[in-house]
Amino acid sequence: MTIELIDFMRNHSIEFVQQREMQSMKKVANLYKNLYMTAPDTFLSCVCDSDDVLVRPSDTKVESAYLFLQSFKIVQYNNTAIDTLSCASSLSINPDNYYNHSDHEVTLGDVIINPYKESDEVMRTAALGGNLLSVSDLQNSAVLKLGEVLQDVIQSPFDQTSKQTPTHERILPLFVKGKNQTILTCSLSISKILLYDIDSAGEGMVFFNIILHDITQKYKLLDEINVEKEKAIEANKAKSQFLAQMSHELRTPLHGIIGLTDVLLSKCKEETENEKNLDTFDKAVNLNNICKDSATIAFVESEKSHSPVLEQQTNIIQTIRYSGNILLGLINDLLDICKIESSKIKLENKKFNLRRAIDQIHCGMFQLQAREKSLEFNLQLGENVPTFIVGDEYRLVQILINLVYNAIKFTDMGSVSLIIESKPPSEDNVYELTFKVTDTGIGISQHDLKRLFQPFSQILSTSHKQTKINEGTGLGLYICKQLVEMMRGTLCVDSEEGVGSTFWFTIKFHGEFIPGFEETTRSKILSKNVSSKSLLSLENCKKNELTTVRTPTIEDFESSLPKLKILIVEDNAINRIVLINMLKKIGCTNIAVAQDGLEGVQQFEEFKKTNQLFDIIFVDIFMPRLDGYGTVRRILELESNDPSDHHSILVALTANGFEETRNYCLEHGFDVFMSKPFSITDLEQCVTNCMTRIHPSSIIP
Repeated sequence: MTIELIDFMRNHSIEFVQQREMQSMKKVANLYKNLYMTAPDTFLSCVCDSDDVLVRPSDTKVESAYLFLQSFKIVQYNNTAIDTLSCASSLSINPDNYYNHSDHEVTLGDVIINPYKESDEVMRTAALGGNLLSVSDLQNSAVLKLGEVLQDVIQSPFDQTSKQTPTHERILPLFVKGKNQTILTCSLSISKILLYDIDSAGEGMVFFNIILHDITQKYKLLDEINVEKEKAIEANKAKSQFLAQMSHELRTPLHGIIGLTDVLLSKCKEETENEKNLDTFDKAVNLNNICKDSATIAFVESEKSHSPVLEQQTNIIQTIRYSGNILLGLINDLLDICKIESSKIKLENKKFNLRRAIDQIHCGMFQLQAREKSLEFNLQLGENVPTFIVGDEYRLVQILINLVYNAIKFTDMGSVSLIIESKPPSEDNVYELTFKVTDTGIGISQHDLKRLFQPFSQILSTSHKQTKINEGTGLGLYICKQLVEMMRGTLCVDSEEGVGSTFWFTIKFHGEFIPGFEETTRSKILSKNVSSKSLLSLENCKKNELTTVRTPTIEDFESSLPKLKILIVEDNAINRIVLINMLKKIGCTNIAVAQDGLEGVQQFEEFKKTNQLFDIIFVDIFMPRLDGYGTVRRILELESNDPSDHHSILVALTANGFEETRNYCLEHGFDVFMSKPFSITDLEQCVTNCMTRIHPSSIIP
């Protein structure tokens, strides 16, 4: 099932999403084409038929505003009003008597819908134009405003030249009664005009001219667009939920595979050390001509006989772990590309030690890979490269690791070089950094260069020893390109088939150069052009930390680990086995287990009653009965009532590797976040992090 799912996502997911987006864009474009189609305006002329119109209606009483509209009698209208308004048949005008009080007179209140007098079924037919408020709320707000505008118009003086008042801003949306029980969505503008000049013989007639502009069609189109947007949002939510679910479902069994193979490999390593000790013992016995009894000989020979079997088992386990890591990398690539395409990746903007980050890449796993292929892995830092920069360390390292990994994978002889150069900083300490990865590998043909940065693109070179496409998703360079562009750079490549390749990108960072900050053996070497061969004697390079503050390691707390009281709250049996074995491997033996959140809270309470408090609590997020968030909330409530002020370090465990999940966990009570699958090394770092929180004074200067 997993293989079919990955194949489907690999072959169809991006194409499917792009097709769906194109269809949505075309539909929205067609809607917008008709958005500004106009309808003829409705003209209504009214006279005010109230003796107390100067009494301003209360803003809090909508009923008063609707009653106020009954004071405006319609005395004149155009043909559009006859065609569109439901009250057109009741309009009666006597040109000689503008104050005709017949039974058929129509007022402005008869034209404008009153939600209190209409059925919900009729109200639901109104076009809202994508507004989130209900028809009643929109209409009440518009009528209150209309009442205020009418009062302002009544009280405003005439312009002596034009004999009319300035037009007020349009009121919209306003819902009007249309024919056949329809609702028209309109905008309304109003002005006051004097029909006759004032003379000594009498007074002029004051009219309130109202123009209703029908925007029903526009609002219907906006509603359709809003529906399409909602569908797109729901589809994006469904996609995110699918990715989160599949990430969780795929990472959970991978955690069992990778975690337990780590445990087995560490045991194999111990067995190998024991065999070396036996060889030393055997040589010492022979050297000193000590007479060995039959029992001693049998023991040594039996232990030696396990050597071929142990080596074979170790190779098998390493293959399993390697395959698990490949599958994990594939899943991570698929998640990254989906997050990039949905604009869900947000770059951090934090200060970090650039030289240390580059150092970790150079002295890390790639040294071993380069040595296994007899390659030189060179590092060159320019003299202007800053010590600290402000940016996203994780994503920058991700790009460089991908480029270096590809360079080593496609190089069979020669060297791979990681080069960082910088121009002198500007006045505001902006450094223009250029990162280069060069190799003497198989190179890339000009034809293949055109599709190199396309998703799922893989290159096959006839000059390479392998005659098949290398394993992988073909997403690595595409992801790198997108990340570099998010950092406002451009990923470029120069390559010649059979000669080698150079990948590079330039990005600007705010930075800081501190002379002499890293005066250690490692930093002195890295300031020059360094090869992997020159580092062969530096097997303990990881121990050479900065001279200011040394980062604690698990060895610093070795004597405290057996004393730690640890609670594991995890519903998955495999995950419990993995975590228990890993914890025991690093020296933690005092471990309690709960199978869900409720059981975890109960154990916490029981231990608390006996004054036994947990130091670290590992809590899975998704569990039956009570999830991880609820579990942490209960534990924190119990701790708040504890006079001892003891706090158990709460570690979130989840196979959901999304950044938003991490942030959500840390915002809701967790102290540390761990994404599955994780290795023993990851767990050591996590426990070290917890120990520094438990014993802050243990941070070694």
